[in-house]
Amino acid sequence: MINDANDTADSGNEDDTGHPDRLAQCELPRCPRCDRPVAQTTMLGPGEAVASPCGCRVAPPDPDRPGSD
Repeated sequence: MINDANDTADSGNEDDTGHPDRLAQCELPRCPRCDRPVAQTTMLGPGEAVASPCGCRVAPPDPDRPGSD
């Protein structure tokens, strides 16, 4: 039996470094405290949130401001 699990020729897992437009779409917002990428913000209360994965306490996103999520 042949194991083709490591064959990436047709897997679609190509490196996007030659495609800056694709990389720009994947850029994450930066934490306002530590400047690390933020993948998600978890609400703790009405005026409190935690950025992940850095764990910094940040202000929650403003729903009235576009792009603040």
